[in-house]
Amino acid sequence: MDFSKTDAITLRRIDYKDSSQIVTLYTRDYGKIQTLAKGVKRSVKGISGGIDLLTYNQIVFIRRSRSSLNILTEWALRDNFHLLR
Repeated sequence: MDFSKTDAITLRRIDYKDSSQIVTLYTRDYGKIQTLAKGVKRSVKGISGGIDLLTYNQIVFIRRSRSSLNILTEWALRDNFHLLR
């Protein structure tokens, strides 16, 4: 398992089971990725305020080599939108 930190824009959210979501993100360093945000629909440490579409975020995720679905561990909303500059 490899932890990675990068800036990202939220492109898509899909509900998964009772409390999780599959989130598609466009990242500065890794391009388009899919992550599993476990327990995001309930209060979770590290995921502040829920995940909204088309927001600029700083994320930490676990890169999984055997699966295309990474694990989102931290998500924080960023103020400045300078990803596409």
